[in-house]
Amino acid sequence: MSGGSPGILDQGAIESTLHKARNLFYYSDRQVTIFELAAAYGYGVLNLESAKPIIVARKHF
Repeated sequence: MSGGSPGILDQGAIESTLHKARNLFYYSDRQVTIFELAAAYGYGVLNLESAKPIIVARKHF
């Protein structure tokens, strides 16, 4: 097997993404639904994919 070592490049980007939904819940001017929280997490995770804060080892056989 080959590939790089898996790991995290930017811990801050991951933590920021996970805190977005929490901030929405606590600091919104209105009652936030579970669907809006799920959308905040989903949007953040999709943006993480484009930023590449995680090293993924590609294994070739």
